[in-house]
Amino acid sequence: MIFTILKKELKSYFLSPASYIIMGLFLAITGYIFYNLIISFVENTQHIPGKYRSGLDFVNHVTIQLFTNINLFLLIFCPIISMNAFAGEKRDGTLDLYFSSRVSDFELIIAKYLALLVKGSVLLLITLIFPALLWSLKTPDFSFVISGYLGLLLNVTAYMSLGMFASVCSDNQVVAAVISYVGILFFWMISWASQISSNFLYSTIFKYISLIKHFEIITKGSLYSSSLLYFFSFSFIFIILTKMILSSRKW
Repeated sequence: MIFTILKKELKSYFLSPASYIIMGLFLAITGYIFYNLIISFVENTQHIPGKYRSGLDFVNHVTIQLFTNINLFLLIFCPIISMNAFAGEKRDGTLDLYFSSRVSDFELIIAKYLALLVKGSVLLLITLIFPALLWSLKTPDFSFVISGYLGLLLNVTAYMSLGMFASVCSDNQVVAAVISYVGILFFWMISWASQISSNFLYSTIFKYISLIKHFEIITKGSLYSSSLLYFFSFSFIFIILTKMILSSRKW
């Protein structure tokens, strides 16, 4: 049943003109940013004496900045993609069809979540043109591109799990998107609290539960089991919360 629902979700999404508008906007915005990062790097390089140009770090000025900006726009686009997961079904009254069928709540949630991951991954796939261009420029430390995409993919798993939870909490898609935005921003901005807190324990806790901190660590080429465990736990918790909300109809 999971595969059947997954197939239905993806077919419905990729047959919708709105999905291609979303992908087109995402590629256009990130492409504009990529272009400006390259132009800015070239202009800065030209103003530096030849013997010092090798010290200008392409990875920090272009590669990492590109992934940071892509991640920023994933924060905007993922809630738009995920807002329809359950809210749309509630609005159309089709969710009751699942409830009356043999499919379990868990199967429905996993199918919806996998569909969201595929949709989010497609956004990343269309940006592969950027590393292809970087490869043609023979830029150094191409391994940072791999770690950057790994960080983005892990963030997608987190954004989509939270977005799915937001969607099951409301039958209004706009409300679901707003809840998702607020939730993601909370896990972004909690890192600020770690910087201003004078309590070492609180600062450490805030830093660990911050999405952006783990993303930055991975993007810079450091892959720790604690970060992988964080993203797994993040998605698992919101999947369980989604299951609890969905099952509340039986109470």
